Amino acid sequence: MSQHYIVMADVIRSRSFDGNDLMHEFTRIVAECNAAHKGGLLSPYTITLGDEFQGIAGSLKSTVDSILFLEDRLLTVHPAFKLRYVIVYGEIDTPINPLIAHGMMGTGLVTAREMLTKKQRGKKRFQLNMPNLPYTDDLDMLFRLLELLSGHWKGKDYELIRELIWNNDAVVATRFGKTKSQIWKRRKTLQIEEYVTVKELLCRTVSYREDI
Repeated sequence: MSQHYIVMADVIRSRSFDGNDLMHEFTRIVAECNAAHKGGLLSPYTITLGDEFQGIAGSLKSTVDSILFLEDRLLTVHPAFKLRYVIVYGEIDTPINPLIAHGMMGTGLVTAREMLTKKQRGKKRFQLNMPNLPYTDDLDMLFRLLELLSGHWKGKDYELIRELIWNNDAVVATRFGKTKSQIWKRRKTLQIEEYVTVKELLCRTVSYREDI
């Protein structure tokens, strides 16, 4: 039996959204992620129960990169929603399906499913189960920081937030018809630099070891 990086996620409070609108956007960002990270996924992220997906990443780096990609794409969805992720390094008994993440079995998949569906007050958005692997505690803390920093963001600000993440104040000010000073204040209030720093730390942490 071999061990793999299993990723599952579901839409938080999915019942509060119009089903058609939610599925359109959820399907779109999952498809974009699969296209962008095709080389890093052994089995593509596949929507299973309407508001959930599962897939198998080829490495820990691919796991983190694809999740950060999805977090970026969540800033483009209408209506605004968030995902809750489970990352498990566990056993899969059956052959990996490279076309669709269905028809596979193993204790790792069972563990991931149990973690995703477990009801718990204050459940973290990023849950890891990777016993005996290096950096697990570091990644757990960094993902927690990412959650806390983005937790106060409002959907109405998502377009601005994404621009602030990828562009400097002068560019964003021009695009939004604001002064650089106004944009700088929003950058500080929204803690963009802190968020970007945590993202970079996540990428660096898993880049040290390409084989994990």
